[in-house]
Amino acid sequence: AIDIRTDYVRIENLQISTTQNLNHGNCIQIREYYINTPSEIRINGNIMKGIVSGNYYNFAMSISDGTVYIYNNIIYGFFIDNIYDIYKMGIYFESQLETAYVYNNTIYGCQNGFYQVAGTVILINNISYNNIINYVGTFVASNYNLSGPQQANAPGLNSRNGPDMFVTFINEANNNFHISPNDIGARNYGIPNPGTGLFLDDIDGEIRRQLTWDIGADETLACS
Repeated sequence: AIDIRTDYVRIENLQISTTQNLNHGNCIQIREYYINTPSEIRINGNIMKGIVSGNYYNFAMSISDGTVYIYNNIIYGFFIDNIYDIYKMGIYFESQLETAYVYNNTIYGCQNGFYQVAGTVILINNISYNNIINYVGTFVASNYNLSGPQQANAPGLNSRNGPDMFVTFINEANNNFHISPNDIGARNYGIPNPGTGLFLDDIDGEIRRQLTWDIGADETLACS
């Protein structure tokens, strides 16, 4: 849908769905060799949905170059009913990537959630939930992430890992991934201000609590 080949791009507050049948396709990709150093690309506040089939590469985001800030996004549906197909992913970090700062995203129901093969990837306050594999990679300086419901691969000593690490969403069956006020998995378990002033709100534009943030893209302010 969006192919980024230049520096200093902002992708904000979009809903993107890719429908791919026997073809490659991503919602957002940053193409290698086109991005200069230094560069800064921000992808925040978006919802990305996959409707995919076949043994092809389908990612919500393919990040191949540059310095990238990814925060407050919700990703779901990059999955087919084949446990051996690794080519359906939430966010794929590859090739010439320099550094990706990845904060407060929610990835749900994909073949792979976060998948790193290159670059420096820093994950803080992310939910990877109900994917076949939630986290793959060597994530440096990463913490306060959540892996559930049964996996235990979220990086960081203060991360939330299964087994039995459940998140209560408002309406999981209908793809409403706002955090329920009754949740005890992600609510109040994040670290505040991971981007040091990069953002202070959630995917809805609501200002997050000062002392304890929720993990993931949404902040449950109703019971703060």
